[in-house]
Amino acid sequence: MNKKSLNLKGIVLGVILFLGASSAFATGNIRINPYLDTDLSIVSIINPSESFLKMKIYDEAGNLYYSKKISGETTAQKLFDFSYLEDGIYKIVLTGKGDKLEKEFEVVNNKLAVELAEKMAEKTLFRAVNNSLFVTYLSFQNTNFKISINDEFGNEVFTGSYASEPTFSKKFNVEALPKGNYKVRLVSDKKEYNYAFRK
Repeated sequence: MNKKSLNLKGIVLGVILFLGASSAFATGNIRINPYLDTDLSIVSIINPSESFLKMKIYDEAGNLYYSKKISGETTAQKLFDFSYLEDGIYKIVLTGKGDKLEKEFEVVNNKLAVELAEKMAEKTLFRAVNNSLFVTYLSFQNTNFKISINDEFGNEVFTGSYASEPTFSKKFNVEALPKGNYKVRLVSDKKEYNYAFRK
């Protein structure tokens, strides 16, 4: 197979996050979007498994353009310059231990072509482990957001505002909270995401 040379700018924007999920491939483990108001595209890879995965980019003819290992328990993003690609259909393939996930994308006029729904794509992940709460928010909009935690009686025990960025990942220490049921709420613009956990 012919591996072609391509100017794919490997600018890693993501950070490591230990998710401890049981499934290697959950919905939305590959996201591809235009990066803000630039000609670049941003690919988000979420690998909650403990094993390495392989990410490859192919054209319709099966020519390999890019290949890289994705470490386990990682949320990562890379910027790509697709202006060197010919117009056509391409796919990102994520493989590991018999599993395979594919995400097609189209290049038109040397730029990523996406539907409006894809441009607005967001992904929020929550995970509570022992006395730690992990929150990851993948967003491509220039809007600030708020995270709050309420106990089972509706009392707000934490609130914080954060600046928008393509990948937000934070670990909260909830050791000081009494045992009980809690709800995390992330509000961005008019969108709201909720996650319940028990301590």
